[in-house]
Amino acid sequence: MSSIFPSYTLADALVLVLGLALLARGRKLYWLALGGLGFLFGLWLARFFVDSMTQGLELGLAFLLGILGAFLAISVQRLAIAVGGFLAGGFGGFWLAGALSHILRWQSELGFWMIAALGALAGLFFAATLFEAALVMVSSFVGAALVVGRSDFEAPQSSWFFLFLLCLGLLMQSRRERRAPPKKE
Repeated sequence: MSSIFPSYTLADALVLVLGLALLARGRKLYWLALGGLGFLFGLWLARFFVDSMTQGLELGLAFLLGILGAFLAISVQRLAIAVGGFLAGGFGGFWLAGALSHILRWQSELGFWMIAALGALAGLFFAATLFEAALVMVSSFVGAALVVGRSDFEAPQSSWFFLFLLCLGLLMQSRRERRAPPKKE
C-alpha cells in the first residue's frame, strides 16, 4: 500500500511542517510565508539551472534564499509582500501552464513562459493593492506548494491536491480572521 508521502529525510519532513504551518497560520506568520517562498524558489532555481548539484547544496541554496525572504519580510514588509506576490503569481502561472500543457497536449514554450509572466504580474498587482488578502493568498499558495512538492502524487492528482490545500488554507486563514474579536481600548 502506497502512502501520500513516501519516506523522506528530516529536511523533507521540515518542509512538510513548514507547508502545513503556512496553510494554517500563514497570515500571522507572513515572514515565514516569504521565507518559505524563498525556500521554494531556491529549490526550483537549484533544480532548474544546476543539474549536478548535491542535495545538501540544493537545500543550502534553498535555505539561504528562505532566510533572505524572511529578512526582507521583517525589514521591508510591503516590498517583500510585492516580491512574494510576484514570485507566487509566477509559480502559479508556471503551474497553470504545466497543467494546461498536460491536459491540452500543448507544446508552446513561449506560451508557457507568457502564462508564467502574466501570473507573476497578477501576483504583484494583487500583493500591492490588497495587502492583507495577499498575505493570506501568498502563504496559502506557498504552504500548498510545499506540501504537494513532497507528496507522491503525479499529474493530475497533484493538481487537485494542490487546489484542495490552497482552498483549505484560504478558508482556515480567513475564518480565523472573522472570528477574532475587535480590540477594545
